[in-house]
Amino acid sequence: MRVSIFFVILCMLFVPGPPDEFQLISYILRFKGMQFLTSGLMYLVSGSLQYFTCYSWHKDDVLQCIETQGPGTGNFWKMLMDYVGNLVLVWVAFAALPYSKNHAREPGAYDSPQNCQEDDVDEKCCSLFSGWKVRGGRLRSLMKYDLICFLISMCVLWLLSMCTLDFKNVSLAEAAVMRQMKENVFWSVVLYSLLSLPFFVFQIPVLLAVLTHSDPTGFNRQGACVPFHLPVAEGQDQEVANEARNTALDLSKDVLTHSAAAASTFLRIAEIGRAARGRAAEDEYARGDFTRGLWV
Repeated sequence: MRVSIFFVILCMLFVPGPPDEFQLISYILRFKGMQFLTSGLMYLVSGSLQYFTCYSWHKDDVLQCIETQGPGTGNFWKMLMDYVGNLVLVWVAFAALPYSKNHAREPGAYDSPQNCQEDDVDEKCCSLFSGWKVRGGRLRSLMKYDLICFLISMCVLWLLSMCTLDFKNVSLAEAAVMRQMKENVFWSVVLYSLLSLPFFVFQIPVLLAVLTHSDPTGFNRQGACVPFHLPVAEGQDQEVANEARNTALDLSKDVLTHSAAAASTFLRIAEIGRAARGRAAEDEYARGDFTRGLWV
């Protein structure tokens, strides 16, 4: 169900095109964040409760209870579509980033020579299949991580299948509908979804600003993608609303500045501790350098 809903949302972002850069990035983070919550945490809790229920109230026939009411008893192909869709949809959205536009620019901004030059650079990057360096480049590392996590879960699924199924006497088509295969796929989905935790963390607005410098956008009552503005109350001037929005953005920047200052202070103290144990500036830090620097 979740994959189907997000598929419809992705189609709406694509039509009419071009899609918006900020909306595509938000789509990827929200999709993977929901995957962590639903297919990860919720599946893990529900599967554990199903095992607990069978053991606690069906002790006489635990195996039969797990066979009929345990994890993975749902539709196998629906679960498989959820498994693969978690990877395919986000990569489709990520592949569209080089062709996206920044709808947060004010009307007419595309007519300036500077922005036209930027658009030419974007088109050049797209033609060289390296447009991700321009749009969503910081997201590329997360997407590589997601692909690695998917491959790890597939390896786990293969190992579980080799250990629990007898492929010498059972064909692959027959094994696909066996109860044990459903169980293996279920827990592989849980593993892959739990590994999506970094996407869930980056949904925090401050961390989202670190991940991407794209300006936030939204949709007006006509369905057009426009720069995001706080709602204007009756009798309130638009400039006041824009000032409130800029204030909120400045606060986010202040948080990032203080975080960077704290990290710089930490490194400076660690450098003092490293020097105290007789190491040069080019040497690596070691455990205890920070606490040693506090006492020097």
